[in-house]
Amino acid sequence: MSQQIIIAEQARIAALLTDDRVDELIVAQGQYQIGDIFRNS
Repeated sequence: MSQQIIIAEQARIAALLTDDRVDELIVAQGQYQIGDIFRNS
């Protein structure tokens, strides 16, 4: 199982992909978006 985080900073969008499938899509709203990023090794 491969995972990737793709970030489009100018569009303020991030996506979490697992095996080339989008599992989560984050769209920043307002001035700031605060969240957590976890890395499994």
